[in-house]
Amino acid sequence: MAAEDISTSIGKKTSERAHSWLEKQNTEACCLVFSRFALRVFNNVGRDLSEIDDRFILGFFRAILTSTIRATSDTNDVDWVNLAIAASTETRNYTEVVRGSLNDLAPDLDIEISKAPPLAQAAIARGTAANTAAAAVLAVFAEKSMLQNITNSIEFAFDSLPDYYLDELVLAFEEDFRLMDSANPLSAVIAQPIWLDFKNQDLIAQQHNNICAFLKDDSKWTFWHNWFASMWDGTFDDWEFAFEVIQISGEIWSDGAKAVADEIERIQAKLFFKNSPQIETVFKDFDGLYDIKSGIVDLSTLIDSVLSSVKFSYDLAIGSNHCNLSPMNVAAQAIRHVLENCRDDPNSLEQYLRNARSLIQRGIDNHELTETDELRLLLSTLDERTLQLRSDHPQIADAVEARTRQRLKEIDDKKRIEIAFNMDAMRQGTALRLGEEFRIDSIITRDGSDLKATAEAIQRSGHRAGKINLAEQAKKAEGSGVMSGLKIGLRAKTLYDAALELMAGIPM
Repeated sequence: MAAEDISTSIGKKTSERAHSWLEKQNTEACCLVFSRFALRVFNNVGRDLSEIDDRFILGFFRAILTSTIRATSDTNDVDWVNLAIAASTETRNYTEVVRGSLNDLAPDLDIEISKAPPLAQAAIARGTAANTAAAAVLAVFAEKSMLQNITNSIEFAFDSLPDYYLDELVLAFEEDFRLMDSANPLSAVIAQPIWLDFKNQDLIAQQHNNICAFLKDDSKWTFWHNWFASMWDGTFDDWEFAFEVIQISGEIWSDGAKAVADEIERIQAKLFFKNSPQIETVFKDFDGLYDIKSGIVDLSTLIDSVLSSVKFSYDLAIGSNHCNLSPMNVAAQAIRHVLENCRDDPNSLEQYLRNARSLIQRGIDNHELTETDELRLLLSTLDERTLQLRSDHPQIADAVEARTRQRLKEIDDKKRIEIAFNMDAMRQGTALRLGEEFRIDSIITRDGSDLKATAEAIQRSGHRAGKINLAEQAKKAEGSGVMSGLKIGLRAKTLYDAALELMAGIPM
């Protein structure tokens, strides 16, 4: 049997097997298995990708990424049909262009591919890849009427690929089918390299390396290089990022690889900021109004900073001859415990410091401790640092939110509405964004029907009020904020004290 007859026979048999299997599968299985098949086909696009139009490479990658994300995503909030149509358009257009030019390059397409002129080989390889990618993304529709188009593409791919691909493609394809019948099919297939231990390793790997080298050489392909290389060995796992990429607007895709790369960088920065622990700073704008800005915080640096400042203030107070704070005082023991044992337990760290602060204040009120400069500094440090931990450390913030939710179940509506009123009062003296967010938090708190949302509103507004209160206290201590302290500072303290009782879980 001639070589081309063998490929046709293998292609027909494989497409029939695929059709039979795909008929029984869900959308996710169809998308994933066929996306992987398309990536294997793409590996044969040729050695010199610099001769290929960027639109083809971008269109192919977009189509395969869309189909793969459809397989791995559990959201129903996406118009997958329109995404699939958009993603397949460029590759289908490319396929038509290739088909239109093949007659000039290789009039007799029945000849063995290896005997076709070099330009025809390249065109056929790229046309096959484009056709396969378009078919893969059409699997998103999960309509049985589409299956014939998909399986026809398998047969077409086998007809036009080099002989040394055939056995490897069949083995890899069959392995995907087998894994899809396992206990956790999607995760099992995703973690599987694109190829098995193929016999023609050198030839296939060389072409893969050529593609990776081309992509790595130009920054506009950086994301696609990382994605393509990690899909090859089954290690790609940044699905949240990839999900954002497939939703880039059609206008940007139309502007080409560089425009898409720029947008991907913007998405990457947005997700990095979103997924990183954040610190929120309160500051005064040019009009003297309080506003907020966010930044990324290093949690290890945050803890070190808190412990360092607490130790400094604690040592000063313990060394004072006037405040009567001795190492045997319970508050002093709590602080020392934090300094020595709580570095790796943020919640205990915050709770012990908060309790120590309450004990010191009680000692002052009962005239057991003398309110010296050293003790005032320690109290101020404990106020500032516990507030910083509650507002900026995500683990502590989660615990605070849980405590607040529980306390909200125990208080009456009158107390909750009073806190909402205090939030509204904070709009005076705050800039547009902060003032608007105090207003929204007030509405959420006044409604109170969603415990989690209400707890988050109280937590958010309470921490912001606490930071404003500390800033006003610092100005007052400097002698520069007396009048201000009678206004926004007092309003901030009122809101913060009320919120803190809830956030700390203290009975009211």
